[in-house]
Amino acid sequence: MRIVKSILLGLGILIISSSAQAQKKNQIGLQCGLFHYFLDGTPILNTNYVAPSGKGLYRGIFLNSWGIEYSRLITERSTISIEISNFRKSYRKYFEADADHPNIGIRRFWTFGIIYSRIIPLKNKFNFLYGAGINYRHGYENIIIDVIPIGPTSLGAYEVLFEDVQRRDLGLNVFVRFEYDFTKWLYAYSKIDFLGIVYMHDKEGKRRMEEAYNSPQFPSRYDLSLKFGIGIRF
Repeated sequence: MRIVKSILLGLGILIISSSAQAQKKNQIGLQCGLFHYFLDGTPILNTNYVAPSGKGLYRGIFLNSWGIEYSRLITERSTISIEISNFRKSYRKYFEADADHPNIGIRRFWTFGIIYSRIIPLKNKFNFLYGAGINYRHGYENIIIDVIPIGPTSLGAYEVLFEDVQRRDLGLNVFVRFEYDFTKWLYAYSKIDFLGIVYMHDKEGKRRMEEAYNSPQFPSRYDLSLKFGIGIRF
């Protein structure tokens, strides 16, 4: 608790001391990638396949990510940002025996990005931003090959056969973003982001999915997301 209080006190002092500045060059934001679509046929929601009570955002319905960004104003109308986000979700419907297989069971990865943005001020405290960046994705995807009942189906026991594909990939992203300034130091934003993988590390895993399981869509090279965030400038 002392550490948390110290951090909050430090942020408060930083915000107050910087409020007199005409132009704030730094900003830190927290964001949620509420929707991710990987263009491989997997859903963007766990609709009708919710988790047990108390687990996940709205019981796991949202296949969302969480992230943080730091941006630095390098000219009056451009910024450089560092972004870190985490996607750690299960596609519950594909653990059912009667689901389509092969299909994604679990995605767990971190994404690290260096992003360049251009700023276009709009009226009524709104800003429009667009830009691009380079990203590194680190983690794995668990692909369910089949779900086989063990004994009578009434027992509800199953054996899950799966393949793991490692993600150690490099990609490029482009985005558009709208910001709204509540005050000089507090803002919120929405962002449409499209990431494409240009270098995939696990070539053997990709080859297995294409040749052994006739599923070239896995692992996906694409990630289209809708993100929402809130942050401070200082």
